[in-house]
Amino acid sequence: MIEITIGKAREYAPNIYEATKDYGEEVWLATYADGKNWGLPIMQPNVIAPFSDSWRMDYLEKVGITEVPTTLDEAEEAFLKIIEADVNENGTAGDTYGLTFRGKDSTSRLFEEIFSAFGVLPAKWMVNDDGTLTYGWMRDEIKDGLALLNRWYEMGIIDPEFVTTDGAIFNQKVANGSIVYLTSATWNRAQPPQGEFYLNAISGDPNAELVVGPALQGPNGDYGYNTWGSITSSTTFGAHLANDEEKLNLCLQVVDFVSANTDDAEYVRYGVEGTDWERNDVGAYVDLYADDVNKQAQFGSRMLNATPGVPELQARYNRTDDAEYSQYALEGTLVPGESYVDWVSTFTDSEITAISADIEPDFLSGIIDIITGTRPLDDYDTLRQQWYDAGGQELTDEYNRAYQEGGEIMDGIIAQIQ
Repeated sequence: MIEITIGKAREYAPNIYEATKDYGEEVWLATYADGKNWGLPIMQPNVIAPFSDSWRMDYLEKVGITEVPTTLDEAEEAFLKIIEADVNENGTAGDTYGLTFRGKDSTSRLFEEIFSAFGVLPAKWMVNDDGTLTYGWMRDEIKDGLALLNRWYEMGIIDPEFVTTDGAIFNQKVANGSIVYLTSATWNRAQPPQGEFYLNAISGDPNAELVVGPALQGPNGDYGYNTWGSITSSTTFGAHLANDEEKLNLCLQVVDFVSANTDDAEYVRYGVEGTDWERNDVGAYVDLYADDVNKQAQFGSRMLNATPGVPELQARYNRTDDAEYSQYALEGTLVPGESYVDWVSTFTDSEITAISADIEPDFLSGIIDIITGTRPLDDYDTLRQQWYDAGGQELTDEYNRAYQEGGEIMDGIIAQIQ
């Protein structure tokens, strides 16, 4: 692998370089190592903005609600109406819950959409007012979220089986029509005709209707969804090019050419619309040679799909209704890079951060006990201190060290972006 300075990327891959300005300069961390830049960052917008919860709109309408709730208070009012009615029309009232969660296999993100209404995403490293980091689960706001969740649990709003629910069980609950508010979901899961939640819902009720909505706002107006972060992968170039700069520059130009938002890039990548590819009923790209190996071989340039192109080029092949479904994904007061950081783990010592796997299970078990009422709310302070004493303080110190180091590196990268 050969070093590609940001200056060289600017000169020979200008389309990719310019796109990173709008996408976010932190994406260059995907190519950073040992103080050098080693390639061209790959930008994947669907990774930045994957989340938006959905609602069973048909259930809401059955109890007289015509718009999805946008606040915790509105949601609670809707939940109470839902659980008192036979919205799934199986002859039994009270077997439908407001929400559940994957407490078994996604415990660290437990009810994150609810906690976000109190200004914190539990599994993120949150930025404090003094510029330091605190693990979300350790923030004082967590206690406010726990108080609400415990009250909802006691009211019958939360599915009591959330503790043992995993992905497969969650999907079954969607199919059974036992949940009105579908959380912890990528927005495209609600999309017909192939969205996972959509298919599950209509398998149990052909008339099921899912509608995406914004994260719920809390008492101070806080809200927001989790994101996966913008730093994913990169395009790198072999060390053999170190002795042939002319060829290296040409390689950069070729990758930039097929990554640009142009008709030429589209043609080189996919051929002619109507002959080699077409759009389906929802406007998305469909490869007409997906099952024809011989035909695919004629398009040798298709190997360049490993470099997906700038976001605007990728958008050419998205569904026409993607914007409608993803519109809420980045809304809110919890802003990536400001409220919390994802890139900091790039600079942490894995030997130190490994302690998280040892100390988190006991803490999260205690959190579940507080939600279900097995332990009192005041036990949160004890759980938090136990987490710090068991290694959480060392973990916090390491993340803060990495945040300072990474911040200086980020400043250096940004200084090179003109």
